[in-house]
Amino acid sequence: MTDSRLALLAGLFVVPVLLLWLGHHLRRRPPAWPPVFWGAVIGYVAGMLVMLVAIHYPPVLWASGGWRTAAVHWGMVVGAGVGAVVGRLTRGRRGDLGGDSRGEKTRQILDAHEQAITEYGDVFRDLAK
Repeated sequence: MTDSRLALLAGLFVVPVLLLWLGHHLRRRPPAWPPVFWGAVIGYVAGMLVMLVAIHYPPVLWASGGWRTAAVHWGMVVGAGVGAVVGRLTRGRRGDLGGDSRGEKTRQILDAHEQAITEYGDVFRDLAK
């Protein structure tokens, strides 16, 4: 199996599983993770669109391989990687706009909610006995 075919399989199966893993409990991760995650998701979708456009080119144009083969096989993997890097690099700008304070408020609300659930969970357990 060639590198290009492995990249296509990675783009179809490995990258989505990795994005699912990164997105799981995204609110609990450090502030550096959300921009990386969303950058990778947007880059993956953009790479998928590039791949779909390249697939629909007439067969006469892809006889020699070249850019079409690269776009089809590597589009999703490279798109997710570039998107993650761009998301990581733009993190500093988001903090200047006050994005971190909103994230802190969300974290405080989530912690209070989970604490309330824990406290009421004991009450419900006692009622069930």
